[in-house]
Amino acid sequence: MYKSRAKKSMVKLTGIALLAALTAGIGGTAAVIRHQVNMRNEIATPTVEVSVNENLDGDLTGGDKPKEVKFTNNGTADIFLRVSYAESWKLDAGGGTEELLNNYDEEGQIPVVTKQNSPEGFLSGSDWVYIDGWYYYTKILPAGGTTEPVLKSVDFSKLTGTIDENLTDYQNAGYELYFQTEAVQASDELKVSMDAAEELFGEGFVPYETADKQEEMNSETWQEDRLNAYIDWTEEGGN
Repeated sequence: MYKSRAKKSMVKLTGIALLAALTAGIGGTAAVIRHQVNMRNEIATPTVEVSVNENLDGDLTGGDKPKEVKFTNNGTADIFLRVSYAESWKLDAGGGTEELLNNYDEEGQIPVVTKQNSPEGFLSGSDWVYIDGWYYYTKILPAGGTTEPVLKSVDFSKLTGTIDENLTDYQNAGYELYFQTEAVQASDELKVSMDAAEELFGEGFVPYETADKQEEMNSETWQEDRLNAYIDWTEEGGN
């Protein structure tokens, strides 16, 4: 549970699912923050592997909880990456059952918890683009490479001090933030890469030499400089 006055964090890695429980105080009540990552290997090869790195350091006694999140390519292949996330609250309803609450008040207008994005995060408009529930990384993530942080902190300020009556249930509930990553191997052959992304992501792309999209890459420039390419997922690619 999300213990009052606790000042430590715990990270547990089991197989490909990473669970991190961050404990801190919220107005003397009990709640839980649990972070889970589900990863799916889209290529039948052991060289494609993505993990989530978190930095949970900092003073955990206030309403704003430091939570830096970024993604690392632990495999030996360069990859295209997309990420989705979901958040929910779980309330013990008694009798061994749980009640799910969404992250908005009863009127469905104001989020209970807000996420503070990094400048290079999902909302940057440069490193990531949002399409149909997924955030697509606009670069190739090389083997051993790590993205810039996408998240700085999670703000629980609405659950400190005087609590709005609509938020009473949330004080005794556990907050869960889930990330899911999917990766496709980026080949040195442009057509192979485009076909693989189209097949596995259901999205095509157009590669450009720079983010200003002045010069589209061809097969030759892709082989020579693909790690510096800007991957435009907003344009229809493929054959």
